[in-house]
Amino acid sequence: EGGTGYYKCVTGRNGMFEFSNIQAGLRYDLEIYKEGYCEYSMRYWQLPPYQKEIKLVLPLVKSGTISGTISASDGSPIEGARIELEGNVRKTTFSAKDGSYSFSDLIPARYSMRVDHSKYSYETFQEIEVAPGKITKLDVTLVLPSSISGKLTLRTLNEPARGITVTARGPRPMTAVTAYDGSFYLGDLKPGKYQIECTAEGILPYISDKPIEIGENQNVEQISISVDLKAPEFHISMYRHTFLPEDKISIELRSFRIARINFAVYKIPVNLILGNLWQRKISTGDFREFEKIKEWTYEVKDFHPYRWIYNTANIAERFPEGVYVLNAADGQNSFQDVFYVTQLGILCKRDIGKIAVYATHLKDNEPLENVDVYLLPATGQTDENWNKILNAPLHPSGKTDANGLIVLKSPGTEDNYSVVAIDPRGSIAVASSPLAAAAYQDKKIFVYTDRPVYRPGQTVYFKAIVRNAGQEMTPAVKENVSAVIYDPTNAKVYEKALTTNELGSINDKLALPDSVGTFIIKVAYGRTTGIAHFFVEEYRKPEFKVKVSTDKPFYVSGETIKFLVSAECYFGAPVINSKVSYRIYETKINVNEEATW
Repeated sequence: EGGTGYYKCVTGRNGMFEFSNIQAGLRYDLEIYKEGYCEYSMRYWQLPPYQKEIKLVLPLVKSGTISGTISASDGSPIEGARIELEGNVRKTTFSAKDGSYSFSDLIPARYSMRVDHSKYSYETFQEIEVAPGKITKLDVTLVLPSSISGKLTLRTLNEPARGITVTARGPRPMTAVTAYDGSFYLGDLKPGKYQIECTAEGILPYISDKPIEIGENQNVEQISISVDLKAPEFHISMYRHTFLPEDKISIELRSFRIARINFAVYKIPVNLILGNLWQRKISTGDFREFEKIKEWTYEVKDFHPYRWIYNTANIAERFPEGVYVLNAADGQNSFQDVFYVTQLGILCKRDIGKIAVYATHLKDNEPLENVDVYLLPATGQTDENWNKILNAPLHPSGKTDANGLIVLKSPGTEDNYSVVAIDPRGSIAVASSPLAAAAYQDKKIFVYTDRPVYRPGQTVYFKAIVRNAGQEMTPAVKENVSAVIYDPTNAKVYEKALTTNELGSINDKLALPDSVGTFIIKVAYGRTTGIAHFFVEEYRKPEFKVKVSTDKPFYVSGETIKFLVSAECYFGAPVINSKVSYRIYETKINVNEEATW
């Protein structure tokens, strides 16, 4: 039967069916119905123009049923309960006068179900198994809801605790938030024992000493709970630490239970910087030799007695060029942050025995000539005669040339140096110049395995090539190296001392244990280490492939997108009765002004 674009037939005794005179090139939906069986459909199917016939083998699966009775705790049937079923399909029904309900013609799979009634507490069920041609019996008992209510107070302030999360943990966990007067209400609870928990960012976690036991249709009221606040605390930060003289300086403030904070800005004397003693003074809070530039009290905006408050404090004044320390204190806690007001920037490059310094103007990026550069050991001086240090003459290590460059010798074995630069205008810049670990390495080690992935019990073959550092990268011949292999738990499964051959390489093998995961090979010579990773995984042959397609390549906002998900075994048979999970992701298109759409 049928017409153009529509065809219908009935299978014979042998299950055969046939559609004739189908127009090629058109897309069809093939649907099969049989009472007692699951509906079968093939979406967006078409007969290619060059093909005259297609033979299909279409498996039908017997459908299943979920049925049962909804009753109260006393055994009486409940009429009008709403039952929602979710899984391969979504269905809703209501219990009959005798409490019975039924979902038929279900695809064999796992389902979840929720039962609601205005008078009773709801019930949920997960992973309900429906088998082909079988009836899954599921009787449900609903109980009358119970509740717990009370009030929270702040112990130290003796006032209501509003906005606090209160949770009842038990047969049915429920959560509420305290109202303005500190009251809370936890309803729709099932009978049983409940532990009360209170949480908020500004209070210490609270858990009741004893559980509260409630019965069906019981309301436990006037529960009184006192919670303790966390200790007052604040933190400061600056969005950057180098400013031009004309820049505005802002302070980011995060405070808890603090209404006001005292700020002070001190200028650090240049001699203390050159003596590498300023960090020590700042860490001890000793600012006696520093020049106080500004002092003020900041009133925290939108103060809340037990919540973290975020403020931005702007400094209206502009400071002359120099190095400053910002000190913030509330009487109990204090924080310090160092910042620079300067037009001078420096870039340092370090190697064994020398340091290259490049000086530039931060605003116009031009190199700066005649900048005094001081090279200081990071450990600093130990002489604490402050007057002597403050009045000591300044002796730079050198001056930058017309290209803004200077190369200084770094004597001794100090791993870290501080570089201080001061230009003729008084701008100052400070940088740390540590020596990278690679600078000490006189060897290069390259580690390989014969492949990246193995199975448990297989043999991994590995090789390491050791080269002398330098432009020639000559082989490191007859050198002793250590090789260690770690399993995914970081336990050693291999450890040997090996000697490089005339080509500067070593090789060995390891029979892998049964553990799976990421293994690490480390080959070391002195302070030089080469590392490689490989994976051990259980092999599992792919069983099927999944294809996702849409009915058209693009859509206009507001349109409905139709997806076709098909799963097929590699030998050609379709995958049926399988649970499918999917996620939809969105990618924003970056449109610039020159783009044409």
